Amino acid sequence: GEGDKNNENFAEDFENLVTEYRTEWNNPNMPVIYVQLAASPKLILTDEANSGQDYTKARYAQLQALYNIGGPVGLVNAADRTLPASTDVSTIVHYSDKQVVGQRLAHAAENLAYGIEGEFLAPTYTGYTAEDGKITVNFANTYSGLSTSDSKAVRGFTVAGQDGIYKKADAQISADKKSVILTSDDVANPIAFRYCDDTTLTGIQYDGENYVNPNLV
Repeated sequence: GEGDKNNENFAEDFENLVTEYRTEWNNPNMPVIYVQLAASPKLILTDEANSGQDYTKARYAQLQALYNIGGPVGLVNAADRTLPASTDVSTIVHYSDKQVVGQRLAHAAENLAYGIEGEFLAPTYTGYTAEDGKITVNFANTYSGLSTSDSKAVRGFTVAGQDGIYKKADAQISADKKSVILTSDDVANPIAFRYCDDTTLTGIQYDGENYVNPNLV
């Protein structure tokens, strides 16, 4: 959780915890479902009250664990459940709107624990290509198509060229709604990208079933 925000070994520690649980319960395929830490676009880290409350690395480690843990595992994102104007860390991480997150967890449990077919996964990053002055970011589990929470343009992406300096990217959802295409007037030939790579999430994206995708670094 947020107590591990400065733990450089969080992903490995979490993987070991899952292994320990499965060993103790003598169930190597025990389903594991967890919630990625939330954040707010209004969280100002320079404020004294919020000093040291950057959860970026912890959230990314939680995403890494999703890819590394074997067996049935699911991650639920809560980035869209915080109050947009909130600057209070206690209401950002411990948000009051838990019903939607609970529903997402329940749908994941139905599939992973009980084998009930359904669309429960958030858009999952599968890779990208960089060519012709643009980057195409590909996702699985898009179901009926990617969209944004407010029907506006995709936000939160940055791109970098050979110099490794990241600049804001213009992002468009592809025609088949399975990818995001990135370009930038400031980076002629982008070769790398980041998504919501600070603690202030600004680019909430959904699949066709309203599951929000995790942040990528």
